[in-house]
Amino acid sequence: MVGAVVVAVIVGHIWPVWLQFHGGKGIATSLGAFVALDYKILLMGGVVLLATYLLTRRFLPSWIATLVAMPLIAFSLGYPMYVVVPLFVSAAIVLYAHKKNIKQAWFTSEHKG
Repeated sequence: MVGAVVVAVIVGHIWPVWLQFHGGKGIATSLGAFVALDYKILLMGGVVLLATYLLTRRFLPSWIATLVAMPLIAFSLGYPMYVVVPLFVSAAIVLYAHKKNIKQAWFTSEHKG
């Protein structure tokens, strides 16, 4: 049940009905939602985020690596599917919401930091 709420909160933030389905991108909301899902996975994701940021000095690639890593970490540590699946679905949704930013970051040599 919590997993469904996590996904719903993120979707509702990215595509709010009262703003004609235009809203945020879901990163900050997903952080809060992941705390509710399982804070230990979020802490492990934080290690991935920090390590990737120290290597790249860019937030978007670091957050992408974290989004991809968190469901893999949860799965490899034997977490139940009601934790793994919402992490995977949420990651897919947030990455989809950022597809324009990802394409732009991928095809430019812009350095942030």
